[in-house]
Amino acid sequence: MKNVYDSVDTVYNPPRDKSNLDERIIFEGLTIGQYRIIRQLGRGGMGDVYLAHHELMGRNFALKVLPCHLAKIPNFVKRFKREIKVMGQLRHPNIVDIHYADSFKDRYYLVLEAILTGNRQSSYTLEDALIDNKKLTEEIVLKYGLKICDALHRAHSKHIVHRDLKPGNILITSQNLDEAEIKIADFGLAKLIGEDWLQSQVQISVAQSLSINDQELTVMDKKESAKLTCMRALLGTYDYMSPEQREGYDIDERSDIYAMGIIFYRLLTGKKPTLKPASKLVKRLDPRWDDLIGMCLEEPDDRYQSIRDIAMDLQKICDSGRKKIDNSSKKPQIDKAKNEELTKFTGKKKENNKTPEIGKLWTIPEVDLALVPIKTGGFQMGSDHGDPDEKPVHKVTLTRPFWIGKHQIRQKEFATFINASGYTTYAEKQGFSQLYEDRTDS
Repeated sequence: MKNVYDSVDTVYNPPRDKSNLDERIIFEGLTIGQYRIIRQLGRGGMGDVYLAHHELMGRNFALKVLPCHLAKIPNFVKRFKREIKVMGQLRHPNIVDIHYADSFKDRYYLVLEAILTGNRQSSYTLEDALIDNKKLTEEIVLKYGLKICDALHRAHSKHIVHRDLKPGNILITSQNLDEAEIKIADFGLAKLIGEDWLQSQVQISVAQSLSINDQELTVMDKKESAKLTCMRALLGTYDYMSPEQREGYDIDERSDIYAMGIIFYRLLTGKKPTLKPASKLVKRLDPRWDDLIGMCLEEPDDRYQSIRDIAMDLQKICDSGRKKIDNSSKKPQIDKAKNEELTKFTGKKKENNKTPEIGKLWTIPEVDLALVPIKTGGFQMGSDHGDPDEKPVHKVTLTRPFWIGKHQIRQKEFATFINASGYTTYAEKQGFSQLYEDRTDS
């Protein structure tokens, strides 16, 4: 193999192993520009990470060296230059900063903020925390979840999708989880490297893992640890890929939302998602987690459409202090004076059958419920340029006002509104009496 670092004194060139998923060169002890590489921090499917010291600044950084063959892939260099400009503009307290990017003798690398734990002086991730603790407390998951959502919102607002979101890419600043901050790494790296390449490597790893028996795995652990580490990293990627990403379709922010559902389930239960709700596996877990996780894992159009919607539901769980909602048929006692400004409603009893005051918001804080009335009139719907089921543009007319949830609500919450407001539904007018009365069990 040709020495790719002609300007440095010491280079170790390992023998070429065609069975490896990637050809790797050990960098420890080398100096690239102003960066002196101290030791390896980690190894994964999309490159190796080293601790590097900037001689002039006297500061440590993490240097991520991308797979060596990428420079030979058509359009990679052009894509690298384009994507690195976008990634370099992404700044957030919970996202690992990119300080510099370059290539040296066709080896492309990124210079990143170094996130090291005090005890280990090495990287520590949510995956490591799961190994050490089996699962995390609900309070910790809420704390980290809100920060991850905030970081993702910043990225998504700039049309940057992570594409490889998983516990192994979420760094923790301390092993004391109560005090630790989190930093998301590898934002946009999958797109920079090339999703076709990543997907092909993931599929190869899946196929290889299925063909390896336990005895062969033990041999690999001892003799081919580099190959096994890479394979495991890529298999980790597969576990968190959305169905549309696995099948090679174009993806958007909703693919990250799918990954969040998998992450939440694993952090709370210590297991990969099954048909069993998380609240059935973890004692005293707020049951609203089940709906939240389920919404993340739906088909793209049925998922949360924005990461901010997840954050709002997380905040509701946070604000409630995990207090249980009364599931009995007893009507909630509402402080009308406290909610006077937001809960003006003319109908108080069913027999009055009054129309809601249009433009006002009905809220019941006990169940985090907010309903908005929609007035009568004509509305334009559809599109001449959208999907087939949206065509053509057409007009619809509402002949009666109705209430719609500001956020997605369950039937028991709507029943609470009906019982508290005295509003008569259209269905009840048609003879289905007490349709929603005391239906708080569903």
